[in-house]
Amino acid sequence: MKILYSTLLLVTFLQVGYAQDPVITFSETEIYCNGTDTLFVNVANAADIKGVYNYTQSMNPCFSDEISGTIEITEFDEFTENEYSVSDFSFGAWGACYFIDPPTGNLRWTLDGSLITWPGTDNYGEQWQFDSFESTGDSYTFTYSNTYAETGFVTLSKVDGSTLPFLTIDPSENTNNEYTYNWSTGSTDNFIVISENGTYSVTISDGVNNYEREYELMNAEQEHPDFNALSDLYNSTNGIVWDNREGWENAIENNIGCNPCKGWIGVTCLDNRVIEIDLTENNLTGVLTPAIQELNALTELNLSFNLIGGEIPKELGNLENLSRLTLTQNQLTGTIPSELSNLQNLNSLSLSSNLLTGEIPEEFGNLNLFSLGLGNNRLTGSIPNSLANIDGLRLLTLGPNLLTGEFPNEIVENKFMFFLSLWGNQLEGPLPTGLTDVGLIDLRYNNFSGTIPEEYGEYNSIFGLRLDGNQLEGEIPNSIYASAGLSE
Repeated sequence: MKILYSTLLLVTFLQVGYAQDPVITFSETEIYCNGTDTLFVNVANAADIKGVYNYTQSMNPCFSDEISGTIEITEFDEFTENEYSVSDFSFGAWGACYFIDPPTGNLRWTLDGSLITWPGTDNYGEQWQFDSFESTGDSYTFTYSNTYAETGFVTLSKVDGSTLPFLTIDPSENTNNEYTYNWSTGSTDNFIVISENGTYSVTISDGVNNYEREYELMNAEQEHPDFNALSDLYNSTNGIVWDNREGWENAIENNIGCNPCKGWIGVTCLDNRVIEIDLTENNLTGVLTPAIQELNALTELNLSFNLIGGEIPKELGNLENLSRLTLTQNQLTGTIPSELSNLQNLNSLSLSSNLLTGEIPEEFGNLNLFSLGLGNNRLTGSIPNSLANIDGLRLLTLGPNLLTGEFPNEIVENKFMFFLSLWGNQLEGPLPTGLTDVGLIDLRYNNFSGTIPEEYGEYNSIFGLRLDGNQLEGEIPNSIYASAGLSE
């Protein structure tokens, strides 16, 4: 079965001025994953008067000169629709011609369609009203009066010069309330159900004016580029038993909501492509599917603390944008695929706490890792000398495993290694030296021999040193006692 989806597409048409055109918006809403869509047309009033305005005021009873300034019109509050507060506006005179500043939240305008009214009072309980109102594309010009017959003449224009919507104080001109619809398909609802690409038109009438709009559906048969790969991941890891399968279950099992960028748990998108998957501790079982390679925009994959078994698919090496791969604490078996060395953008690789066997791939020296975690597996063989090529490596966790041979000192020598954990292996030879800015060195339970280097006491940044369970000889250097603040 072909799984289909559709994206939200928003087209807005707006004309202002004397035409009084409403805002007409199309929205294409996915219902099922079989290409069937519902196309809605929404009509809203064109009036949005929020913004900063320049004003001039004349005909004031106290002054013959014009008064100018700026005001801001904002929403009255988030719970009251179509009411606007008018700030810092001197609307009249009182007593000895002192201007009255409207109190916050009292002096406000209300819109109903294109009809504007003035229900507020000022600090002195005075009611205000519009006596005339002329609306053009560039400004509002009106006269007003209050309960004491104080009057004024004001012109408002937007500071940014933008066009203003049509407003009126005459109810007979407020026609943007009821609409009828006539679609090219014959429907008279505000929506049509469609399943084929094509151009659909609708005529919207407010009883006086007709507004004709066209909409082109272009993606009724388009498949989301990441859906199939995610579906395979869901099925191969027994998604039906995941602890949280929000979004995934509806889309994959019920054919509803097939765009993974809309509400799928653990999925993060950018530009309608999946870039992150984080399903940590979500009871994933089964195995990993090679189809993951189709998620070619993926930058992070975290499936840690689950029960995934089987081998790591070599196809993961095709995810060229991957920067973090975390499969910690699963039941993965087999060898580590050398193909992971193709991931040149990878900076963190964690495969710790699995059942992995075989050797650490020599090709890992080609990576640009910051962190490499392979501990708590069943890896054998020696530690590759090639890891010395990773200049930016700061965290290296290789224990416990079954690694043998000497530790290649070049891996850490004169590098800013924050964390080095080799414990629980069968490593031999001298202890690593040349560490710079090291924080924790855990070398316990190996077969290291020889003496403890004096320089270990010179690492000022060290906060942990574990050397027990080796075959070391000699005394603990005085420098270590000194760095720990202890006497010999």
